[in-house]
Amino acid sequence: MQNADETAVEYFKLSFSSLDWISDYVEDILTVGRDKPSVIRPCSLNDIVVHVLARLEPAAGVTVTQHLENPLPLARLDEKEVKRAVANVVKNALEAVGKAGTVAVSTHGGPSDVVLRVEDTGPGLSDEKKRRLFEEFSTKEGGSGLGLLVIKKVMDKHKGHVTFHTPPGQGTTVDLTFPLT
Repeated sequence: MQNADETAVEYFKLSFSSLDWISDYVEDILTVGRDKPSVIRPCSLNDIVVHVLARLEPAAGVTVTQHLENPLPLARLDEKEVKRAVANVVKNALEAVGKAGTVAVSTHGGPSDVVLRVEDTGPGLSDEKKRRLFEEFSTKEGGSGLGLLVIKKVMDKHKGHVTFHTPPGQGTTVDLTFPLT
């Protein structure tokens, strides 16, 4: 690429971006469709969050903040699966805010669990969309519908839970709660 012109460099970047998107899509399909045993070990939820946030590219008008409790207790997680769930929650928040808004990502721990919280300033969800959150396929235009299914499957496998607080017009808060044992 040293002697490539500007157009070639842009196409090269676009190709890599497309390959990342395809890879993520295939991983989502495999997460939802296969019943592969999890590889559970003590992991830092903070490390997973930092890794996921480093890969995402928010729109120019979007602010992503993070407040990660430190120290945060280690949880028994399948790191790869939890990365998929975290990535899907954050991507949904970024899509919700569009070209301008804020996504706040935080972690905190309690005596028996660790929690990832993702808050966005998007439009929130209607009652109808809330009722259909974990039905197969998309609740939004242009989506594959796999994101929420991935989140639900990962949380079920970890004996955790996902909660949504989303008053219409006031953004959405999603909590992923993982038990420590």
